[in-house]
Amino acid sequence: MFCELKTVERRGVMMKIKSSLKSIRAKCLDCSAWNKQEVRLCSVKDCVLYPYRMGKNPNYKFGYQTGNSERTKYKPPVKSIRAKCLDCCMGSSNEVKLCPVENCALYPYRFGKNPNYKSQDRMGNPESLQKYRESRR
Repeated sequence: MFCELKTVERRGVMMKIKSSLKSIRAKCLDCSAWNKQEVRLCSVKDCVLYPYRMGKNPNYKFGYQTGNSERTKYKPPVKSIRAKCLDCCMGSSNEVKLCPVENCALYPYRFGKNPNYKSQDRMGNPESLQKYRESRR
């Protein structure tokens, strides 16, 4: 289920978490010195964020999902963000977890999960955790 954008406090400043595509766009703008033309003409085609640099999902065409025959094979945006974070941290999952760059546009998505989704019936829910533990006995 979707919920409203979460508001988090980072070092005394309240910030709203952007969508994954807007976060990727912001990271690409940051990488290109905030020049939109440089983002459009980006020459780093090996970057995992390259297909999403314009803030659009290439898996969808004209605002709706295309059929299986035309669907592209790109990773979901949050999984691409995770790959970028792993690349930035030399492939170390622990370094991604301990990332000190809290002002990075990709920071909320560094685990490959969307922080804007509500956690329902997952291990983070205490009742679900108790049911899970009882079922494992």
